Amino acid sequence: MAQSLPKHVQSRAPDPNLSKADQLACYIAQNYSEPHTADDIAKANGLHPNYAMNLFRKAFGTTMTEFITQHRISHAQRLLVTTDDPVIEIAFASGFQSLSRFNEAFERACGCALREYRKLHRHQG
Repeated sequence: MAQSLPKHVQSRAPDPNLSKADQLACYIAQNYSEPHTADDIAKANGLHPNYAMNLFRKAFGTTMTEFITQHRISHAQRLLVTTDDPVIEIAFASGFQSLSRFNEAFERACGCALREYRKLHRHQG
């Protein structure tokens, strides 16, 4: 009996020419702004969650959760320097579910506060 996945987990079929690890990475890259768990990502790619997590870590040296966070931070960095959007909007647009989680993840990844990053990296022109 096939189990239906939540709408945010459904995606187009994985590219059969890619390895399973690369399929997971592509899925994350295409869907990082959605609220995902490693279980969701594994199931969307037809894999058992434990197998998918181990495979991903072996292939990329990081967890799926850390990989998702890296994509979200990169997106947030782009928005911080290219828009005047409020930080809370950038957090949600980047896939973070709370401002506190966004602040914590951003500072850990970038070594500075959001507003400081925006001020330091804002394109002058």
